[in-house]
Amino acid sequence: MKIVVDHDSGYVPVGYILYPVDDNGEWYPRTHPNLLIESDWDYLLLASIYGYVPCTNGCTDGSVDCRCTGKTSTDMIAEAIEILNTNLGVIVESDIYAYQLREA
Repeated sequence: MKIVVDHDSGYVPVGYILYPVDDNGEWYPRTHPNLLIESDWDYLLLASIYGYVPCTNGCTDGSVDCRCTGKTSTDMIAEAIEILNTNLGVIVESDIYAYQLREA
């Protein structure tokens, strides 16, 4: 499924909105179905659709401090936010949130 991440502070002050992309490469902000991602813990999974890996050693998913590298969960969440902000509006193929978008 093709999806895109957006942020619209006028619509959702905090968080990101995930939209499905149709076969023509179009997506429609502020329409359904969409999925609101507002918990910073969820930013880690959301950023993974753009290739973000919080710990290359596999010691953590980013929700807890990394015992291998010493990076804090706060650092990894901040990295995920940076990845998301850099990729706003970039269409990507991912099935991570496909079920939730189909049910929205």
